[in-house]
Parts: sequence; C-alpha cells; structure tokens
Amino acid sequence: MAIVRELAFHGDFDISQKAEIERGFEPMRRTGSPKMTILDLTDVSYLDTTFLNAMVGIAQWAVDHNTDSRLCVAAGRNLSRIFHITALDKMFPVFATMALAREYAVLLR
Repeated sequence: MAIVRELAFHGDFDISQKAEIERGFEPMRRTGSPKMTILDLTDVSYLDTTFLNAMVGIAQWAVDHNTDSRLCVAAGRNLSRIFHITALDKMFPVFATMALAREYAVLLR
C-alpha cells in the first residue's frame, strides 16, 4: 500500500522565490515516491506562474521517469480560482481542505 506524502507551503510565491519553490518540490524527484502527493496550499496567500510552472514541471518529470506519482492540491478559495482559470484543475485535482484531499488520496491507494 502506497503512502501519501504531504508537502506544505506557506506565504507568498513568485519569481523571487523560485529556488525555494524548486527545493519544495525536490522530495518528489526522489526514488520510491508515493503514488500521491498532496500540496497543502491552504496557508498560501499568493502564487504566480513560477509556482504553477513548477507543478507542471514535476508532473512532466513523473511522466518522463515512468512513475505513477500524482499531485493533488488543497487550496483556499482564491487559489482554487487560479487553478480553475488556468485549467490546471483538470491536471491537478483541487480540494478546499486537507481533509478532502486526504480522502481523495486514500481512495487512489
């Protein structure tokens, strides 16, 4: 049974935090990644395309390395709207709370 990884981010994320964003996603590049990683963005008040591009990049990395690792997101209303507007909610399931994201992750195990 695969475990679920949770990666929590806090604060604002824009181009000036590019290195921090990349470090935050680094655990997903390690071998033996769990099937599901939940990004906890419930304490993120702002993000720009730098963060979104990093998410798409890590998803592409998983495909390129033939892993079945997936991402889902727990985000507040404003960030959920960004995922909807950019259509990234089609690529990454978005949930209003960590509890809902955890329920989803458990179903996929």
